[in-house]
Amino acid sequence: MNKQARQQAIMDMLSERDEILIATICRHFDVVPMTARRDLKELEQKGLVIRTHGGAVLKEKKIQDTETSLLKRSKQRVDEKRRIAQTALTFVHENERLFIASGSTINIFGLHLMHTMPLTIVTNAINIAYHLSTDDQLHLIVIGGELRKNSLTLTGPMALHDSQQFRLDAAFIGINAVDETGRLYCSSVVESDIVESLFETVPKIYVLADTTKMMQRHFVPIHSHKPYTLITTYEFTAEAQEPFEKKGIEIVQCL
Repeated sequence: MNKQARQQAIMDMLSERDEILIATICRHFDVVPMTARRDLKELEQKGLVIRTHGGAVLKEKKIQDTETSLLKRSKQRVDEKRRIAQTALTFVHENERLFIASGSTINIFGLHLMHTMPLTIVTNAINIAYHLSTDDQLHLIVIGGELRKNSLTLTGPMALHDSQQFRLDAAFIGINAVDETGRLYCSSVVESDIVESLFETVPKIYVLADTTKMMQRHFVPIHSHKPYTLITTYEFTAEAQEPFEKKGIEIVQCL
């Protein structure tokens, strides 16, 4: 089977499943791992797939996953997200000025912040603002922008401008994917702009990610070389940790 036929067969297999692994390609087409990786790389360059740790998913399926409503995502992997939120809370100190982004894990983190200590909170997530508005200890600032309905996030040039107006101590953000090198990914350019801006202006960045986000790639990579703290339930091996440590990324595992 030539390369074109094999790649089309890979696409056909992906249309019937959530993910295809390199090992499956090797076994099914009798090729070596290097050939399988090259096929997936070329399919990714054509905009057809997104490579993951050890395989790939259809790009259209990955994007569809991120467009799942926040309400639905908030009901998935709840115990895992609670452990991440509880751990993240230990990095918060009284009277700090924090940026709280959007996402189902970040939403749970926001609920854990309530009635704990006086804080100044800047957020672009209207669901988080709604919940935190009932806590008299919190000074709450909501930045403006265009609403992304599935994430309940305010984005765009206005949100980007507003997010740059404050001197903050730390930012807590959710993410769509973290690859094997520690690079972060978002699902949209407008959200990636805000994340990149936070990396430029905020001294401490905390990334909250459950196991489904780890060793994955997504639609829009974040362009920043600044180290951050990753709070996750993913169980790292020593080998997997090495690329993160080389970049100065601190890993906090919630096991």
